[in-house]
Amino acid sequence: MANEGSTGRNWRVYRNSGSWSSPTWTAVTERKDISISFTKDEIECLRDGSEFKEYLKGYKDLALEFGISYTRNNANHVAFRTDFLLDTDSHFDLLVLDGPVSTSGVQGIRLVCALFQFDHAAALTDETEVTLSFKPTYAEDSGSAIVSDWYTVS
Repeated sequence: MANEGSTGRNWRVYRNSGSWSSPTWTAVTERKDISISFTKDEIECLRDGSEFKEYLKGYKDLALEFGISYTRNNANHVAFRTDFLLDTDSHFDLLVLDGPVSTSGVQGIRLVCALFQFDHAAALTDETEVTLSFKPTYAEDSGSAIVSDWYTVS
């Protein structure tokens, strides 16, 4: 894939319906706008010899938010709704890429996450949209911790 600019239309969200080590990626084709937030904690360091506050980098924070069309019986909608309403310590394995998962070289984030927001907006003149917000969570595969990380399709 050439190193060109990208628009939101090129980005894809996939939900793993398999295991971590042997994923089965299901496209979330009803998705709307995607927002991925990468931030780091700021650790304030004050010292006499500086006129300005200084900072150290702390832990990274990651948040994924996207909307989906409200389709009551759609498999992705049902999976997200069921998870949110169950109040269990379950997690999702999501892949957010700058192109199709079948294309070598596309990149993005593989996120082991919990669903924290499941908002519905039903304006009179627009399609009903469900806003989903995910953050990393602890999960294991075969007894070993798995973590969110940058992902490149090979």
